[in-house]
Amino acid sequence: MIFQKLRIVHLFEKDLQNRRATKDKENAEFQREMIELGDALIMAMNKESQRHGAEFLLVTQMPWLHERMVKRGVRSLDVRSALNDPTFKLPRGLSHLNEYGNHALASAIAGFLQQEGLIPARHLMSFAPQAEPAE
Repeated sequence: MIFQKLRIVHLFEKDLQNRRATKDKENAEFQREMIELGDALIMAMNKESQRHGAEFLLVTQMPWLHERMVKRGVRSLDVRSALNDPTFKLPRGLSHLNEYGNHALASAIAGFLQQEGLIPARHLMSFAPQAEPAE
């Protein structure tokens, strides 16, 4: 009788392990499908932008996505360092960007666009000091 109870417990544990393995496998498959779908959407946006003569820029905090898209020829900006700036603080419990986060993100994007020559010179603001008028 004890042997049968132990065997039942053992079989139950094996069944539970098998279910977990199946669930993990299904979860991994689901994640793979979502990554493929995301890739396809990004590639389609990039292609559509090019079709209209526009530049596409992926802005992401995910290093694996940034690297993946750069390898596929998509212009990408990894903004992790900008958002990890010590002046960027989210209030407790806030799950979206506040004004400091928006500033950090906008500065990173603007700097990248300038660096890559994606902002025409006529649209750049000049911060050079104005020359004093000659007397």
